[in-house]
Amino acid sequence: MYRLPVAIALLLQACALYPPQRTEQLRYEASVPAHAIPILLDRRDTGPIINVAIGRTRTWLLLDTGASSHILSDDVWAEAFPGLKPVGARASVMDFSGVVRPAVLVREVPVMFTDGWTQPIEVLVGPRFSKNQPFAGALNPHRLHEGGVVVLDFPGRELRWGAPPPAADGEVYDAAAHTMRICQPSVNHGLELVVPVQVAGEWVDLLLDTGAQFTALDEDLPVAQRLLRSARPAGAVGGASGKAMASARVNAPVGFGGVLQLNEVRLIPRRTGPCGEHGVLGMETLRSCRLTFAQGWLMAHCGG
Repeated sequence: MYRLPVAIALLLQACALYPPQRTEQLRYEASVPAHAIPILLDRRDTGPIINVAIGRTRTWLLLDTGASSHILSDDVWAEAFPGLKPVGARASVMDFSGVVRPAVLVREVPVMFTDGWTQPIEVLVGPRFSKNQPFAGALNPHRLHEGGVVVLDFPGRELRWGAPPPAADGEVYDAAAHTMRICQPSVNHGLELVVPVQVAGEWVDLLLDTGAQFTALDEDLPVAQRLLRSARPAGAVGGASGKAMASARVNAPVGFGGVLQLNEVRLIPRRTGPCGEHGVLGMETLRSCRLTFAQGWLMAHCGG
């Protein structure tokens, strides 16, 4: 762990290098009725989950911006649609042990949310990717209302879409705006979101991943090599896409959403992803944020 003077020095250094994010003033008009779904965010090791009804069963799904597609485990599919095999294009998904398994891409699966709204979505049906967790799949909230507005409000414990951000209809909404690079890593996968984040005074591109507990950096990065000098050993770290062995953990200032936070950051073996990211921005940083996805922009307001 950092000695206190070292941590304060790093934070002050990062403050000097962390310029105010470009502010966008965007006006949204509600085109469809607003949907507000409660988020359960009580366990730090689980991530944000919501309760839904699929076919004949109810289940919990992880809100996972790091999931390139919506995902549903095959055992829940069997409960939801007894005797009906999933039919669709062949694909693949990574299970809880990090092994890539065959899956089926099924279109138009009806999902009922707790406000009574039913929406057909495209899901990958395959083996469970997370063992001993309460959720049986994942929803990427960015893809729930493509072309519209989706709000992940973690302080308010609410998922909203199809409506303006939290302001009266027609009012202007201000937030720190980040250019969100939207990437499709392969034909068999959907979209991934990559954002610029400042860690210990240096900018890095990270995968926005609400399915990951911690923010994690490729240990080969220069900033990670500098942080390794004050790091301590850590266990396994990973999001919904499988596990990676963390080499170390360290407290470091993380700049995102217009504020700096002193967070635990994991340093992991080289993880340069298919979209050029060098790690993940996880829930340790994002728990205090309200994230608004709209028109290719991510508007993030964190820390109050």
